[in-house]
Amino acid sequence: MAHAVAKTRRPMVYFICSWGIGEPWKFASTLGAVMRSGQRKHPDGSPLAAPAWRTGTDLWAVFDSKQKCERSIEKVYHSVMSTADCYANTTACARGGSLQNEEPVTPDPDMLVAGMQTMTVDNAAGVNGTQGVYEGLNSAESLTHLRLWAMWSAPLIISADIRRPENIKPFLSQELVRVDQNGDPAVRIRQAAIRQDDDVVSHKGECYAPASIDVWRKQLNSSHPRLEFVWLFVNRATVTAHPTFLLRDLPPELLRISPGTAVVFSELDSEEAHREKQKNVYLNDAHARLLQLTSIPLPPLQPHASLWISACVA
Repeated sequence: MAHAVAKTRRPMVYFICSWGIGEPWKFASTLGAVMRSGQRKHPDGSPLAAPAWRTGTDLWAVFDSKQKCERSIEKVYHSVMSTADCYANTTACARGGSLQNEEPVTPDPDMLVAGMQTMTVDNAAGVNGTQGVYEGLNSAESLTHLRLWAMWSAPLIISADIRRPENIKPFLSQELVRVDQNGDPAVRIRQAAIRQDDDVVSHKGECYAPASIDVWRKQLNSSHPRLEFVWLFVNRATVTAHPTFLLRDLPPELLRISPGTAVVFSELDSEEAHREKQKNVYLNDAHARLLQLTSIPLPPLQPHASLWISACVA
């Protein structure tokens, strides 16, 4: 099939849907080389053919394992946050690079379930669990779901009925596609427990949902000479959380910039920022001031909500 794709000389994605079974990532890069043989390239030099594969089983429209267990949905199905935990382990989900890489690969954590108002557990349809119609993700959970997929440079495949305006509202993000199609997949750099008695490292059973704030970081490939990083803060708890940006969250690239260089921290997808045509700036200061900071308090996060922060070097 890879040779057949190469012979078409057309832009194409060869999608391997084995639900992660058979470890397709071990041979997908070889398929990519075959597909690109004789292929023309995009004007920016990137190849027009690449393999893609599913990293795991089907995604269910539940936020975490606790919700999944409450509905007695089989553990074979992923929740949004169990997928995130898989992606935090680069071996488990075998994350690859973006299409801009020399060896482009596209791991797929499954279609988007944002905007799906309900999901039905129906044994006859092959979905085992307590039968019934359940609510899907709420607005905060849907936005967190979309932002995580964008941070991973994952395919954004809409599964909701786009004829209904309320279903497509989560997809109307100004930054979603820019972050998704720019740079290599993010890494989870830390988890911060919200309660002192909560251990975010150990797994306390399949129905356990840690009360933590997960912090992801991604470097974007900007179209002009500047550095830009994006952080995603995710509140996994069922209570309001108060995230903090720590000095150790900064990448080495920002720590090495010349003294006096301005670094602008701003919130992506801020409605106020869009109205004023500029971002909400948390910090716009010199390098020396940046290094003196130990933490920056961020706005409170409602349960299962997230916050996107960008840092740009002017």
